[in-house]
Amino acid sequence: MATATPMDLSKDNENHPEISQLVRGIMYGDPFVFAEGSTNGVPYVILGTGPDDQFTFTKTADGYTFKKTK
Repeated sequence: MATATPMDLSKDNENHPEISQLVRGIMYGDPFVFAEGSTNGVPYVILGTGPDDQFTFTKTADGYTFKKTK
């Protein structure tokens, strides 16, 4: 099983811009919009943190992955 390591956003922003955008959206964004569903049996959750920011979390064998989709 993979081990998670702590992330220091003050140092890692350049390497992980989507995580930085997600964290800022959660902290300062408009009210969240949630949606869930599945594509070909693969579940996903969509999190909207503002009018122009949307992140999609997709279930994988190791957990969830996410990417900025809007």
